[in-house]
Amino acid sequence: MNRRMLTLRKNGHLWIFAYSDEVRAEIIGEFSRLAADPDIDFDWIDAARLSFMIGRELEIEISQLVNENNE
Repeated sequence: MNRRMLTLRKNGHLWIFAYSDEVRAEIIGEFSRLAADPDIDFDWIDAARLSFMIGRELEIEISQLVNENNE
C-alpha cells in the first residue's frame, strides 16, 4: 500500500491530504464535499486542481506499468 500526500496553501491555510492508492476515489469525493461547503475556504478550483494531480499521478503509474510490460 502506497501512502500519498497532497498539500494546498491558500489564504494562510495549509491543507494536507494523506491517502493511500485504495482510497483515491474517496479523497476526490472529499474534495467535492469541502468545495460544496460555503463555510470552508476551499473552492471548486481547489478541488479540480487536487483531483487533476491525483489523475496525473495515476496516469504516470499506468504508463510505467505499460512500459514495464512492453520490455
